[in-house]
Amino acid sequence: MFKLMNEKLTPIVIIGAGGHAKACIDVIESTGKSEIIGLTGTVVESGSSVLGYPVLGSDDTLCELRSRVKCLAIGLGQFGSSELREELYYKAIGLGYELPPIVSPFAVVSNHSNIGQGTIIFHGAIVNAETSIGICNIINSNALIEHNVTVGDFCHISTGVIVNGSSIVGARSFVGSGSVIVNNIEVPHRSFIKSGSRVTRNV
Repeated sequence: MFKLMNEKLTPIVIIGAGGHAKACIDVIESTGKSEIIGLTGTVVESGSSVLGYPVLGSDDTLCELRSRVKCLAIGLGQFGSSELREELYYKAIGLGYELPPIVSPFAVVSNHSNIGQGTIIFHGAIVNAETSIGICNIINSNALIEHNVTVGDFCHISTGVIVNGSSIVGARSFVGSGSVIVNNIEVPHRSFIKSGSRVTRNV
């Protein structure tokens, strides 16, 4: 996406330097709203680069980076447990960072939905009316979140998932690629739904 001449971009740092961070970079670049300063990663990853952006240090550098950057994005994926993403989110908030919701311009998100801070909505996703998505969620590429759905905090809705109308996905849950949750289903907190599942009753 092209930016207007002289438009000031918001500096942002991405936590994480793995494969999911690459997808996050692509979404952030596509918005044309932020300037990616770099990433944080493991000690071993420090000094390397990801898609041309420097890995500035480990997560311990977040404190010193705060003096020149106010916005963060969590670029770690989530498979099974949400604990690390949750820990990093609250660490960032404690340091005074903002974690704005980031929405790909190639996603369709209803103006009548609510998206929590720290959530990233990837290319091709659709979020329909009166949907509530909590904080620090991953709504991955081509996921469909239908009307009146509630997605709790720290969930990973994987690629190609369909969550049908009026269903609830409990906090800290993982829903694997290609899964379908039918209407009016309640998925408990911390659920793990493997790829290709069809959820037709409350579990």
